Amino acid sequence: MSEDQPRDPRTGKWVEQVSDEGKTILRHKVTDEEYNAEGSFEFPVRARSYDQHVSFWLNVPIPDESVRRFLAVYRYDFDTSYEPSDWAKEEIKKWDKEHPITPKNFPGGKAVGEAARKTELDRLVKINPIRPYDIPATDARMILRLGMMHYWADPLPREDQEKINNLEVAIGDGNKWSGIANVDKKYHLTRTIMRFYGKFGPVPGVVYGWTGDKWE
Repeated sequence: MSEDQPRDPRTGKWVEQVSDEGKTILRHKVTDEEYNAEGSFEFPVRARSYDQHVSFWLNVPIPDESVRRFLAVYRYDFDTSYEPSDWAKEEIKKWDKEHPITPKNFPGGKAVGEAARKTELDRLVKINPIRPYDIPATDARMILRLGMMHYWADPLPREDQEKINNLEVAIGDGNKWSGIANVDKKYHLTRTIMRFYGKFGPVPGVVYGWTGDKWE
């Protein structure tokens, strides 16, 4: 079987052809293992089935540098995204009542008062965040796998994408999560993976390489 022979991109199967002698060349079904072996973390294979896609992302080697990049963009997204919890919202309302931005309270002007409010909001967000400030190093690689599994699932039928969202995977001490959707909610994975690929602009100090669209 020649590697030059075309394959059906949807199934990975060899396409039936007729030789110059008029003989039909038999198709060869490429197994998921063979298909996945052609991809890497940076250049993943296209999802063609639920089992193939899950197997690829649970087993593909992930370089340490990619994990470091993931952790860096996650922390940057946390630091630059104001997402106060309900508690923090109530606390900042109390601060506003106690520290109205007036010339008496802030002789330096409105900008000084707004800067003080921002500093207080930052403090409250870090005290009671709606998501963890850091991703544990012991869980980072698996969480990155799950994020990529979700991000690259678009070619699959909707029902398979739902199965991926509900996939249970042991993380850390072995406790099971109820599904990737819960991990996504806890760590805001969808947005973090988009930042991983530079979708919202570059993160200072992060080397991107291939972003999924272009080299940067």
